[in-house]
Amino acid sequence: MVRYRYNNPEYAYKEALRRIKKAREESSTTLWLDGLGLTTIPPEIDQLTVLTQLWLQENKLTVIPPEIWRLTSLKELNLNQNQLAAIPPEIGQLIELTQLRLHGNKLTSIPFEITQLTKLETLRLAGNPNLLIPPEILARKDNAQAILDYLREQQEASARPLNEAKLILVGQGVGKPPC
Repeated sequence: MVRYRYNNPEYAYKEALRRIKKAREESSTTLWLDGLGLTTIPPEIDQLTVLTQLWLQENKLTVIPPEIWRLTSLKELNLNQNQLAAIPPEIGQLIELTQLRLHGNKLTSIPFEITQLTKLETLRLAGNPNLLIPPEILARKDNAQAILDYLREQQEASARPLNEAKLILVGQGVGKPPC
């Protein structure tokens, strides 16, 4: 069970705004908004264009706000232990990412655009019980590459035409030996 610093989302939001303002004033490259109990992220976060590390774990986020996709210098994004059901295709815009942590959410799928993250070294997806990626792939030490390869294979498999046909014969005496 996650314990939040603020049970009131309004207080959590105000604290996040305070931290964003301070990070902007100090040209900070790291921002910790973990464990606040946030349900939304202030849009002002998109002003932190030099940010390389963003820690949003242990909140109550159900969606990733579009402002995050403007933080193109991000190398580490931690969204563990939230309530995310989906990752938008815009994740592919964060091309500098080396670490993406999404453990312990409610994800059911991962967008193919994540394969555009060629610098990704760490991709944590365990703890998403409805995610349709085999557990043996999620458990591998080189899991980022293994997961990206798996997603590419799935995409290619769905794009290949299925060259099969079924023949069903209907009629009297079909399939019966003569008497």
